[in-house]
Amino acid sequence: MASNSRFVSNIKIWVFIIPILMVTVIPFFNLEWIYTIDETEVQSNIRIFGTEAHSEIEANSDDEFTRWFINPGYYKSSTSDIRPVSNVQFGKFEASFASKYFSNFWKMIYRAIYRFNVAWKWLAGAVFLILACMYDGWQQRNIKKHTFGYSNPLAFHLITHCFFVLTGLSIALCFFPTAISPLYWVLGTVSVSALGWKMMESFQTGQ
Repeated sequence: MASNSRFVSNIKIWVFIIPILMVTVIPFFNLEWIYTIDETEVQSNIRIFGTEAHSEIEANSDDEFTRWFINPGYYKSSTSDIRPVSNVQFGKFEASFASKYFSNFWKMIYRAIYRFNVAWKWLAGAVFLILACMYDGWQQRNIKKHTFGYSNPLAFHLITHCFFVLTGLSIALCFFPTAISPLYWVLGTVSVSALGWKMMESFQTGQ
């Protein structure tokens, strides 16, 4: 039971908590290059998808950001309604700090949406490859079970943790403060597929 509890905790940390921490902590750093979509990243995506498909990615990103954050008023309320609490210097500093924080926060959210739209282009192929590898791994496990082969429980434990760590890092990749090459998505997909195969091949039921 304790092992299962630690396992679930690790899943929560890598898949949920790390991305949430990134999106809340990084905006404290007031460095413009951290929040802009680097031109090298844009050009890499254009080379991969073409100009027309990339224009669609940008249009979708603009539309989603507008529908999710601007139209409901979240963007405006967090950037334009900040006022000094008084006329003293501390109040002005507080307002300036909050304004910069939310400005950085929304820039990073927009870039994350852009990267999610880029990743979406890979999603169908990535899911197909990952599921195919996991299915093949499961079939290998069945063969091994009927031929009295050995499945290492330690290998299953470690590989499963690596699988969810890499999945969590793939989500967090959308918030990374550096340019993300499309090659990262390819390498991530191949790595998750390989880990998924090994995870299913050494699957343990706990019995």
